[in-house]
Amino acid sequence: MAKYIGKTLSGGVIALCVILLLTPESYGQVGGKVKMFHISGSVGEPGVTMQGFPVSPAPVTDDNGVYSIPVKYGWSGTITPTKPGYTFEPKQRAYSNVVEDKTTEDYTATLQTFVIAGTTEKPGVKLRGLPDDPNSDADCRYSVKVPFGWIGTVIPELKGFRFEPPSRDYTTVNDNKMSENYAARMQTFTIAGSVGAEGVVMKGFATEVKTNKDGIYRVEVPFEWSGKVTPFKEGHDFTPEFQEYSAVTDNYENQDYVAHVFTFEISGSAGMGGVLMAGLPGEPMTDLDGRFTATVEYGWSGKVTPTKAGYSFKPPSSRLRR
Repeated sequence: MAKYIGKTLSGGVIALCVILLLTPESYGQVGGKVKMFHISGSVGEPGVTMQGFPVSPAPVTDDNGVYSIPVKYGWSGTITPTKPGYTFEPKQRAYSNVVEDKTTEDYTATLQTFVIAGTTEKPGVKLRGLPDDPNSDADCRYSVKVPFGWIGTVIPELKGFRFEPPSRDYTTVNDNKMSENYAARMQTFTIAGSVGAEGVVMKGFATEVKTNKDGIYRVEVPFEWSGKVTPFKEGHDFTPEFQEYSAVTDNYENQDYVAHVFTFEISGSAGMGGVLMAGLPGEPMTDLDGRFTATVEYGWSGKVTPTKAGYSFKPPSSRLRR
């Protein structure tokens, strides 16, 4: 809207002055630009999202960890840097009525760490795979800090022991793990073989070990066990007589022996030649002098009956026992 004001000057000349009055509806038709200011600084870490700026999507720091964001004159807000696995100091910055550049709005980024801890049931267990391969302490405990996102495989190791579980895999650690426990089991090895006879006692082991019906034995011994093993059964001897072991750290299969059964002779006279000694091994005949000999194994039992057509004998038979 224009308003005209007139004034008569000397000599009858009229001067006109035009005053422009702007109505609210006409504001946008007048040329003008809102003043902008920059808020900038360093976070020390690339890819940090600077939440709170009036920009969508939220800006992130560059490869050098630097940001510089324009805001309008008089802007107010709160800026919070965020990145998974990091904390920042200060946690955020508040702004009220910005009327100048803010050029040193820096933050310190700190990578988060988490604790992996547990028990091993034995002291001195090496937790291979954790940072610096720590050992469990005198109380059988371990505790290690790892950075956010840590990836690895942990294997507990102690001479003479195996562990359950044998290992643990970690993928992108993002919280504390306080009960990563392992159960320790003494390592054992197998000693086994054949003796060739049933019921042979394998002396020298911590517990009684006997061969089965097939003459086989099998036993578990602890790590670094030492001992002398001697097979024993009445009426038998064995080759070799024994076998010795020192600080066992591996399985011993095919630890075989050969069993030899004691034998004895049964002999006598039937009073005439050609008498069949039924019941003796091989059922021998008496010789011309009426004598007989037979070989039997230890523990043999049987009934011996002399037999010859047309003859009877006293006694008619003999029962022989072990």
